[in-house]
Amino acid sequence: MSQIPKKFDWVIVGGGLAGKLAAYFLCRLRPTWSVALIEKNHGWSIHHTWSCFETDVPSTLKGKWEDLNPYFWSKHKVYFPQFERTLDIGYYSLREQDLNQVITNTPNLTTFLGYQALTSSQSQKSLNVLFTKSEEPLMLQLQSSDGQGAPLTIESLKLVLATGWPPISGPVGYQKFVGWEVRTTDEHGLEFPVLMDARVPQTDGYRFFYVLPFTKNTLLIEDTYYSDSSHLSEDLIAPNIYKYASQNGWKIADVLYRETGVLPIPLFKSSFNVSYNFDFRIVSLGTCAGHFHPVTGYSLPVFLKQWALFEQKLQDGGISVRKKMLPCFSRADWGYRMLNRFMWYGATSQNRRVFFAFFYQKKAQGLICRFYSHNMSLRDWLSFYASWPPPISLTFALRAMLKSVALWMVRCWRSVLA
Repeated sequence: MSQIPKKFDWVIVGGGLAGKLAAYFLCRLRPTWSVALIEKNHGWSIHHTWSCFETDVPSTLKGKWEDLNPYFWSKHKVYFPQFERTLDIGYYSLREQDLNQVITNTPNLTTFLGYQALTSSQSQKSLNVLFTKSEEPLMLQLQSSDGQGAPLTIESLKLVLATGWPPISGPVGYQKFVGWEVRTTDEHGLEFPVLMDARVPQTDGYRFFYVLPFTKNTLLIEDTYYSDSSHLSEDLIAPNIYKYASQNGWKIADVLYRETGVLPIPLFKSSFNVSYNFDFRIVSLGTCAGHFHPVTGYSLPVFLKQWALFEQKLQDGGISVRKKMLPCFSRADWGYRMLNRFMWYGATSQNRRVFFAFFYQKKAQGLICRFYSHNMSLRDWLSFYASWPPPISLTFALRAMLKSVALWMVRCWRSVLA
């Protein structure tokens, strides 16, 4: 690549879900914009599947979203030992290899694979942005990830940071999983996704299987845990996937690809150290801004909601980017974090299943939809907790509240000492 500075209207740092979708939506919003996408790896990752409910997709993004060719099912199912339930809520899944193909064919998008932002020191991971005046373009220095290529300098009017999960700074739980996309020897016969099959032994926290039927003989099977620990061993979990497939009458002919994930789940507002840029030319998107579902750890539903607001502001007020244009949704997440504390502090790890069983058995479909759409109102939360808690002991409930108060007091005392 040439060392001559390259000029762009938008530069996006980070080639994960938020970065790729931001690049795609910006190019679709105004094809005359020049957009650059910077990814530190030398090739696109292909081992991810992102999902959301049909109601998570804002109407203003519906056409662009469907142009990404996501898989869609009109309903989904959940299974628990005492009951099963079919919910008439549509469900989307987008595979990363399909998103990569769209990104590769986007005409006004330039990708820098194998490049990362220069750091001002070996220990500092922040971007080295050369600020002048807020009205002037940003100069961003890049270096090759393997140190072999010459540094580059690119110029941008606006900068989007989509750099992944922020540092953990407080108590968290974990949602972790091992997923295989498999080809079965015969047609599997599964018509709709199974988002939770909790009819399995409860080990290492709340455990369930998540199954997506992509074609008549391909499935994504994930063994999922709401756990105290981030440790995840695919070798130990692999036999569980074979066993689950066998129990459902599916014979695995081939494993097409594997994916793993460990998503931190916040127990308090201070669980993550989320920082914001106050420069008008810079905006943070996705998980690096703390925008993800607090209970599932999924970022796609919140990103779509966030981007619809962002795109509307761009159309209404030009391309001036202010922090206040993207509200921090996590400020309204007290209900979700309280639920997380009940699950992690108010029950044993093997007893967490009762929370989701109670939720799916007792709550109306509309409330379930709003819960996952990250769109709960105060009235919804009052209704949600009116018949709470589910069948857990008073001792565990008191322990959850006392531990929450104790940790809050510790944080306050540390802030005073600081």
